[in-house]
Amino acid sequence: MERLHIAGRTIGITSYAARRMAIRGITRDDIRRVMADPTSVAPSRDSSFRLVYSRSVDGRRLSVVIEGVPGESSWVVVTTWRRGQDG
Repeated sequence: MERLHIAGRTIGITSYAARRMAIRGITRDDIRRVMADPTSVAPSRDSSFRLVYSRSVDGRRLSVVIEGVPGESSWVVVTTWRRGQDG
């Protein structure tokens, strides 16, 4: 699993998320920008162990879903998308 250092945290990227990023044209730098300064952070509708970070980056509204246990330091990116794409 690849890891990114973002806002003082180490965040993993699952293989699934890396594939979705490649297909959707989302870079690791985009992920860093969204998570370092999100315009919103909300719980996921699908799981209480997931958070959805959102922000506009270069004119695209991006969402990054991370999964982990609140209070724990180990979180991973599980998927990403641009507004208008399937989540």
